[in-house]
Amino acid sequence: MAHPISRMSKENRREQLLDLAFKMIQSEGTDALTLTKLAEEAKLTKPITYNHFQSKQNLLYALYRRYDEQLIQRIETAISTSLSTNDTAQIIAQNYFQCVQDYGIEYEMIVSALVAYPEHQSLRHDIRHYFATALMNLFQPNVQHHSADLFYSCIAIWSAIENISLSYIADNKKDQEHVINIMVDIIHQLILPFQKEAGHLE
Repeated sequence: MAHPISRMSKENRREQLLDLAFKMIQSEGTDALTLTKLAEEAKLTKPITYNHFQSKQNLLYALYRRYDEQLIQRIETAISTSLSTNDTAQIIAQNYFQCVQDYGIEYEMIVSALVAYPEHQSLRHDIRHYFATALMNLFQPNVQHHSADLFYSCIAIWSAIENISLSYIADNKKDQEHVINIMVDIIHQLILPFQKEAGHLE
């Protein structure tokens, strides 16, 4: 039975509604998610959920953006500018894998639902661009300069760790450390040409 959401700030209420919407997707999928049903589950009136999100499309987009932003924030929190390329690669691989393991299925459901809307048909391209840019920024202390080649290498890194993580989980593999090491090796190989000390892997 759902518990009513107590009086709170607008931002806190929005976050709690997003948490509840995510749980609804976990249990029932995106098709069952509506603002009316979200209001019922939260024991709120419909105008409150509509005031926060206006439409199901906006709610799904808010869920998608929160996942991406929280993942990058999680990695940034674990990384300091003094870390070596090796340590940075390890943190990226570990945190990305953990997030995909925890929320990857639901995230894919949300993205698939969003790309059905004409306004979001380019969403997968936007996701690639978002993560490639974030990876460039994370490796900034370790590389000589930003360039188009580095950007495309970061797209390759994101694509590799995303698909390896999803495949590992789908195949129900058990050796998590091994798959993370594979991801770290791929990151090394793709960042190596851009390191400040050419040919030297920190």
